Amino acid sequence: MIKKIALACALTLTLFAGHTYAQDSEERQEVDLILDIAKGWGSANMDVDSAGDPLIVGRMDGTRYGILFYDCNDEKTRCRTMQFNAAWAGTANSLSLQRIHDLNKDNIFGKWYFDNDGDVAVKFAYSLAYGYERRNLDDVFDWWRIILKETKEAL
Repeated sequence: MIKKIALACALTLTLFAGHTYAQDSEERQEVDLILDIAKGWGSANMDVDSAGDPLIVGRMDGTRYGILFYDCNDEKTRCRTMQFNAAWAGTANSLSLQRIHDLNKDNIFGKWYFDNDGDVAVKFAYSLAYGYERRNLDDVFDWWRIILKETKEAL
């Protein structure tokens, strides 16, 4: 009987611990946390895009970039998706279409293209739909750093 009670207590504690973890993860899924992490990788400021959604404008290793947010709640504090973007002005003729193709083919993350001005641009989307841990988001920023580095090396 004592073993059954101990097992029931252990299961109850496990359930409550899981609930606390999920609640903590939900609270940490805020745009402000992403801004704090961005500041750890360089300079970053919060702004608002033309749709009224959050926009982070940052600089990493000398490259200016933006993070757009999509499918945000009414308070604009939690969003389901973020997308990193960067473009290099004056690079319209610096890469061939074949090189852009190769970058897309050879890299797991990042989507390279020519923007409306014909300049080299790259974007990288990440889903926030099911929460995240700070260390996972730091890894996402590290991948963004690698994407920017790969682009600068290709230019």
